Amino acid sequence: MSGESWQDRISSGGADDNKDGPAVGSVEPAKKSGGDWQDRIGSGVKKEADAPTIASGLNTEQQQDLQTLKLAMSEHQKWLAKKKGGKQADFSKKTYEGQDLAGWHLAKTLMAGTNLAGSSLRGADLTEADMFGATLRDVDLQDANLEGAVLRGVSLKGANLTNANLKDADLRGGVMMGADGGASIGSERSDLTACLMDYAQGTRAKMSNVDFQGASLVGANLEGAQLFGSDLSDVDLSYANLKGADLSDTRLTNTNLNGADLTGAKLANAKVENVSLRGAKISEEAVEGLDKSELDIGDKPKVVSYAEMAPEVRASLDGHQKWITTNGSEGARGSMNGLDLSYHDLSGLDLSGIQMRDAKLRGAQLKACSLILADLGGTDIFDANLCDAVIIGTNLTGANLKRCDLTNAEVGEISIVGKDGSDTGRSHKTSFEAANLVRATTNGCNLNSCVMENAIRDN
Repeated sequence: MSGESWQDRISSGGADDNKDGPAVGSVEPAKKSGGDWQDRIGSGVKKEADAPTIASGLNTEQQQDLQTLKLAMSEHQKWLAKKKGGKQADFSKKTYEGQDLAGWHLAKTLMAGTNLAGSSLRGADLTEADMFGATLRDVDLQDANLEGAVLRGVSLKGANLTNANLKDADLRGGVMMGADGGASIGSERSDLTACLMDYAQGTRAKMSNVDFQGASLVGANLEGAQLFGSDLSDVDLSYANLKGADLSDTRLTNTNLNGADLTGAKLANAKVENVSLRGAKISEEAVEGLDKSELDIGDKPKVVSYAEMAPEVRASLDGHQKWITTNGSEGARGSMNGLDLSYHDLSGLDLSGIQMRDAKLRGAQLKACSLILADLGGTDIFDANLCDAVIIGTNLTGANLKRCDLTNAEVGEISIVGKDGSDTGRSHKTSFEAANLVRATTNGCNLNSCVMENAIRDN
C-alpha cells in the first residue's frame, strides 16, 4: 500500500465513537474489488442494550418471594446492627429459584436447604452464611464473598464462582436429618461438578470429600486448603496455588496441574492417572509412593511451532495473512473464536482484524504481533508473551491477561477517518474493560489512553 497507512484511512462506516466504551469490530461480506480490508471492518457497533435482569422475567409467585426476601433482609440488617426490631433472616428450606440477588448483603443469613437454583448472587456478601445442603445449581456467584460460609453438602453443579472469596469456607459433605428421622437435606459429598472457580480465593477452605469432576480452578488460591478424598478428575488446576494443601487420597485422573505451586502439599495415597505437572513446583518427596508413569513432570508445555499446528489452524492463519496483504480481495478474515491455541507460537504475525473471542492463548508467544482492531473479547491469554506487540483499537474486554508480559507493547487508540480521508473525530480505543491484569508486566506500556473500566489490577 502506498501513502498513508491503512490505520489512518480506516472507514468510519457509520461507527460510534468510544465514549460509551469499546466497540466490537464487525465485518461485512468480503468484496472482490474496491476498498481495503480495513474498510470492511466496521469501526464499531452500538453497545448492545443491557441484558434484562432476572427479576424482569419473574412470575407472580417469584415477585412475591422477592418482596418477602426484601422485607426479611430489612429486619436482618437491623439484627446485624443490633438495633431494636431486628431479626436474623431465616430462609431455610425455602425455594427462591431464578432470583436476582446480585450485590445483596446476606452475611450470616440462615439458608440451610434453600433452593436458589439459577439465581444471581454475583458480588453478594455471604460472609458466614449458613447454606448447609443448599441447592445452588447454575448460580452466578462471581466475585461473591463466601468467607467462612457453611456450604456443607451443597449442590453447586455448573455454578460460576470465578473470583469468589471462599477463605475458611466449609464445603465438606454433610447430611442433616429431619427431627423425625425422615426427610433430610444435604449430601454426603458436596457437588461442585462442572463448576467454574477460576481465580477463586480458597485459602484454608475445607473441601474434603468434594466432587469437583470437570471443574475449572485455573489460578485459584487454595493455599492450606483441605482437599482430602476429593475427586479432582478432569479438573483444570493450572497455575493454582496449592501450597501446603492436603491432597491425600484424592482422585487425580486427567488432572491439569501445569504451573501449579504444590510446595509442601500432601499427596499421600492419591490415585493418579494421566496427571500433567509441567512447570509445577513440586518436590520429589511429595510424589513419593505415587505411580510416576502416570505423572507428566517437566518444564512448561512445549511451544507449538507453526509447522506443528493443526492443519485447520494453519489454513485459517494463511487465509488471514492473504486477506491482509491483498486488502481483502483474497483469503478470508481469520475466525478463530473459541479455539485452544495455548502455547502456540504466533510471534511476529499480522493478526490485525482477527476474531479470537473466548479463545485460549495461555502461554502463547505473541511477541511483536500486530493485533490492530483484533477482537479478543473474553479470551484467556494467561501467562502469554506480548512483548513489543501492537495492540491498537483492540477489543480485550473481559480477557484474562494475568501474568502476561506486555513489556514495550504499543497500546492505544486508532483514529477513524472517512472514505474521503476526512477526520471523523472518532476513534477506537483499546479496551481492557473488566479484563484481569493481575501480575501483568507493563513496563514501557502506556495504558492511559485505553478503556480500563472495571479492569482488575494489582493494588
